[in-house]
Amino acid sequence: YALHYKSSTDTEWKSAAALSTNTKMTFKPAAYDTYSLRVTVKDAKKKAAYKYITLTVNPPALKNTSTISASTITVGSSVTVTGSATGGYGSYQYALHYKSSTDTEWKSAVALSTNTKMTFKPKTYDTYSLRVTVKDAKKKAAYKYITLTVNPKALTNTSTISETSVTVGTTVTITGSATGGYGGYQYALEYKFGSASDWTSSVELSTNTTMTFKPTRSGTYSLRVTVKDAKNKAAYQYITLTSNPKPLTNTSKLSATEITLGQTLTVTGYASGGTPSYRYALEYKGYGDTEWQSAVPLGTATKMLFKPTKKDTYSLRITVKDAKDKTCYKFANLVVK
Repeated sequence: YALHYKSSTDTEWKSAAALSTNTKMTFKPAAYDTYSLRVTVKDAKKKAAYKYITLTVNPPALKNTSTISASTITVGSSVTVTGSATGGYGSYQYALHYKSSTDTEWKSAVALSTNTKMTFKPKTYDTYSLRVTVKDAKKKAAYKYITLTVNPKALTNTSTISETSVTVGTTVTITGSATGGYGGYQYALEYKFGSASDWTSSVELSTNTTMTFKPTRSGTYSLRVTVKDAKNKAAYQYITLTSNPKPLTNTSKLSATEITLGQTLTVTGYASGGTPSYRYALEYKGYGDTEWQSAVPLGTATKMLFKPTKKDTYSLRITVKDAKDKTCYKFANLVVK
């Protein structure tokens, strides 16, 4: 017995098994095709007889082996899907479709073509289903399903303040704003004064973007603006606010503007603004004098006494100094009869 074969494109027979007494002959085709087989039998006198058999060899099943460059990305980034396949009838073509978590129908991302590189750039954060299609020369299709997780950009707190330096008692406005994260933003405001270690709540967490803060003391405040997204992730913005004292004002008062010689005048020191605590002094000049004379030296007492020694019209100068040594004067006239 002997075995010969021809593929669909061969013009000559090719030997698969040489003539021998073996009755079992093996043929393993190298490619899918329709083969013609010729089985030869010869007897002892070399007479031959032939048997012709048609053998159809199908390819392995079409298999989609496409891959994706990443299965988790940040919104705004792209992924590359690389089309690949085995089996089937070759001449592969590829296409890419997608569905978001709320879609019911597949949407085309890349139309069918021989290109193996396909790009997908999702517009929003979500979990996407991707379907990679491969078709062979006989239009048989195989699919590969891939899950792509698209995360939002990092939550960023972009809140701003209307002013960073104000006079004590002046209200500032903090405008909450954010980007990234999972939306549904809520805002809160806390503060610390000076070297304090603990934060104090000023505005509770809410969806309001406008928050106000009114410093009650002069000094440096640290403000912390919190933003939280729909998944309770938080981002912070830290702002330094300088609260300046109000201008130092001298509102001291005289018990009288006219007295009789021998009487005593009481001057009461009053002040506001500046940086407490305050100190007071009293000076005087008689009519025609050029130099101030001390009546009461600088001290913390608010009650100051002045007993003139002669009849005259006196000029009085009341001095107030604050803790930072800023000075403010008040001038008054006193008639002594």
